[in-house]
Amino acid sequence: SGVIADLEYPSFLAADQVEEVIARAAAAKLERERLASITNRHLHRGILIVDYSEKALAIFTDDPATYELAAAGFRLFAINFLFSGISITSSGFFTALSNGTISAVISFCRTLGFIVLSPKFLGITGAWIAIPVAEFCTLLVTGVMHFVYFWKPGIRNYLR
Repeated sequence: SGVIADLEYPSFLAADQVEEVIARAAAAKLERERLASITNRHLHRGILIVDYSEKALAIFTDDPATYELAAAGFRLFAINFLFSGISITSSGFFTALSNGTISAVISFCRTLGFIVLSPKFLGITGAWIAIPVAEFCTLLVTGVMHFVYFWKPGIRNYLR
């Protein structure tokens, strides 16, 4: 009976390891699907916002000069909506995983890190595109963080 127990234990361990690999693969697939879904939704919303920005501005002003300035600027600013959802969701996601450092890095990039430079060098256009540029740069940082913590093998990988 001791021989049978010795033979069964390694196969039981192997079954656990197979289960763990399958669970990690399923979790990675869910993460990729979640990010694809968020990206798809925000892409569609961003396109709608850019397309309808001039109609929306008509609600807020009757002055032609203000309307002209805001219409040009809001088209530039509306690009922000294409990127912001992923950064916001990712910051909350890393917070939920108790990784406040990465969440703080993402939030800092969104709010201050990349916003300061654009208006200084590009004037009024820079003021309109400061937030979209910051969101896009933050999206790049967020992509690196997701790669490091979910796709790159190693000790930092949450799915290991």
